[in-house]
Amino acid sequence: MLTNYFTLRALVREWNPLLAGSRLVDAYSQHKGSLILVFASDSGALHSLNLSVQSPNRHLFRFDGSNRSRRNVVDHFAKLRTRLLESIELEFGDRLIYLDFEGGHRLLLAPFGPKANVFHIDPVGDVVDSFKGSLPQTVPEVRPANMPQDAAHVENLLASGRPVRKVWPLLPPALLDEVRHRAGLTEDPVALFNLASEVIAQVEHPDPCMYVDEDGAPTFSLLPPATNENAVERFDSVDEAVRVCARKRLAHSRFEGSLKPLLGLIRKRLDHSLRSLGRVESELLRPSRGDRYEYEGHLIMSQPHLVESGSETVTIPDILGDGALVTIRLDSRLTAIENAQRLYEKAKTTRAARDVAMDRLEGLREHAEQLERLHADTLGIATVAEVREFEQ
Repeated sequence: MLTNYFTLRALVREWNPLLAGSRLVDAYSQHKGSLILVFASDSGALHSLNLSVQSPNRHLFRFDGSNRSRRNVVDHFAKLRTRLLESIELEFGDRLIYLDFEGGHRLLLAPFGPKANVFHIDPVGDVVDSFKGSLPQTVPEVRPANMPQDAAHVENLLASGRPVRKVWPLLPPALLDEVRHRAGLTEDPVALFNLASEVIAQVEHPDPCMYVDEDGAPTFSLLPPATNENAVERFDSVDEAVRVCARKRLAHSRFEGSLKPLLGLIRKRLDHSLRSLGRVESELLRPSRGDRYEYEGHLIMSQPHLVESGSETVTIPDILGDGALVTIRLDSRLTAIENAQRLYEKAKTTRAARDVAMDRLEGLREHAEQLERLHADTLGIATVAEVREFEQ
């Protein structure tokens, strides 16, 4: 909900009295896809807007002061430096934010969507600069979302096959879940319309909070969700809640980005180890082929006269057992005695390989157990610093 329409509307309402009347003193980028706009009030207090157009961590939040680095910084929007910010406006029904400066200049923040960007628009409406890409560029088209005005409209939309989540396009999934939770999962248009209207009225006076979702990610909400079973942290303002949550989500993203490759590597090695262990165990559970080769060699050696020269197989009675006929594969290039000797050699080789497998078995088990412990330990890592320490 960090980039939802209602969240942006609440932020604009809180930022206007704080930022209107201040001057833009800096605009720079020191991370890919991230733009920081720094405003100074008449008292000299600095306020920065941090905007990211880089998926998946798109956000917009304010913080006190400025954190400009000394190196690897790119400056932007030099023509707007020192200009007075007159107001901040949010396009009705859309997520386009306008920073209106003295002299008719505007910054259009369009940080969401496939062509997320920031544009400097001059007094005649031309784009004279942009955060991303080269000129000429056109600004995004305003597309206010249509929200149902009554229960009959809701009924018509549902009857046309539109899912509930698209009936109220401005409501984020968390607030739609809240509506459906209050409705008891009913599809009754009147109940849904009344409860959606109730939720929308409540976000006019938000009770901002943050909680951890089922994936462990910090999540912002304008209202404490009734569907959430985790602890909720409340805030005095949407501005503060969005700032804290955005930073925690960035930290969580960095953590996931460092942990997942490590987990994937250990999981891959563990899977390979378990497959190797399984193959060896399966092989050792089967009767030794060495015994069979040796037995077939004895049968041929005791009845060489029954083996025809050039044959690929021979069927002879099992005179060492129950007398039943046994078919043995031969090397057609060898004599009967040479085939028997070949079978004795295969028996020797197979037994040696089995002995090696027995020796490997314990080592494979220990290796698999070690990787399982590593995997379990990795699942307990909670910070990027712990990932780095684990990797060392």
